Amino acid sequence: SVGKSSIWITIIMGLLYRGRKVLIISNEQKCKVCKVAVIVWLLYKRFHYTKITRKDMLNGNISDEDKQMIKVVQDYWARTYKGKLKFIAIPDADMAFVKKKIREYVLRFGFDTVLYDTMKCDFSDSKDDKEWVRLIKDSREFDKIAKRYNIIMLASMQLSIAMQGRLWLDASTLSMSKQVKETCETLMLMRSVYQEELDPDNKKFYIRPFRRKLQDGKWIEEEYICDPTAVWRVLFVDKNRNGQDSAGDGVAYLLKFRGQYCCFSESCLCRPRHGTI
Repeated sequence: SVGKSSIWITIIMGLLYRGRKVLIISNEQKCKVCKVAVIVWLLYKRFHYTKITRKDMLNGNISDEDKQMIKVVQDYWARTYKGKLKFIAIPDADMAFVKKKIREYVLRFGFDTVLYDTMKCDFSDSKDDKEWVRLIKDSREFDKIAKRYNIIMLASMQLSIAMQGRLWLDASTLSMSKQVKETCETLMLMRSVYQEELDPDNKKFYIRPFRRKLQDGKWIEEEYICDPTAVWRVLFVDKNRNGQDSAGDGVAYLLKFRGQYCCFSESCLCRPRHGTI
């Protein structure tokens, strides 16, 4: 797993910090998993507490000290974010139900951000449309809703299993319909980083990480050495209506992944190779 739930938690907490009200509708995860991820994220990022992980929380392997810190997080949540995050779990990709819930929480409760996880076909649908056609229609429905109610609309999709090992990601690596890209304002794609890509001596696959540094009034690129023992993810911006995309300058983002704490941190930029591994 590339840590999809963790990247969502990182995005959600950033939106909540900026005063947004976020509605999560998920056909893959249960509410308990989301709550645990939020608690562990706050323990690590807000209170710098590292003695408890997501696995510990899910297995109930917590000490008295852990319980005290969890209570601290709960009190902090009640003071800071109570009423600003709602999670709805659904059994399948029922678009009629999803649209109904979005309208309800936007109009009745003032939610201004919706996260839909995961965008895929509802195979129980009796319509004759092919699966990829339905996904295009669903993406356009989301686009209409976002524009009609002036809200932020986020959705996740899976990458095609057949594309595993591909080093450069673009819309062609999406599972099911690639045409959903047409409705996106921003399309970001993420994959795991292979160990060969972190080896500077491996010229064929080296991911060429770097940081930009201001020197004498000019931005220069300074090589960055990645910790080979850490877990890394690379993020491509395949479409960006408000700025540069990865295809334009060949640059992607290298993120350090701490899955046990549901956290990502942007470490540097990189220039992934084209090809497969």
